[in-house]
Amino acid sequence: MDDGAGAFLGWEAARMIAAAGVAPRRTIRVVMWNNEETRQRGAHAYFDRHRDEIKRHRLAVESDIGVFEPWGLVVAAEDSVVERMRAFGANALRALGGGNVTATDREAPGEDIAVLCKHGVPCAGFLSVNPETGAAPGDPHWEDHYFRYHHASSDRVEAIDKHQLRRSAAALAAWAYMAAEY
Repeated sequence: MDDGAGAFLGWEAARMIAAAGVAPRRTIRVVMWNNEETRQRGAHAYFDRHRDEIKRHRLAVESDIGVFEPWGLVVAAEDSVVERMRAFGANALRALGGGNVTATDREAPGEDIAVLCKHGVPCAGFLSVNPETGAAPGDPHWEDHYFRYHHASSDRVEAIDKHQLRRSAAALAAWAYMAAEY
């Protein structure tokens, strides 16, 4: 599940966008790399390879805390970007879920994309509700489930609920399309 769920999430979101048959104005990349928990070699290799393109990156999204019912994004970006994203989430994702947006004062919402955030790319972490309690991000008990699904015997692909993955992928597809189109 730890990072496999996020990889499946990105792949499925891209598949949904492609299946819709309406291409956005900009390219959407689904990038999966390794070594994020020790030295971020994959992230740095991506940055080095695409250094000249970074200024054209509209949004980098990481999903590294499990894929359960979609909640939304924690965003590290300029206030105007955060406000546009809040409006989009509230209007476009109300029925689907996954449209909440909260800003962070941290440099990056996750280690996987920190190098991109550091170089000015607006960044977001895709978050789910706590699968055991329904707690939302910001609740003091929201992360209580983390080590029951990460670095544990339950940290395997069979733990992913296909319906939660589908709903989360639809929300991420909407976010990715929005970033690529507007």
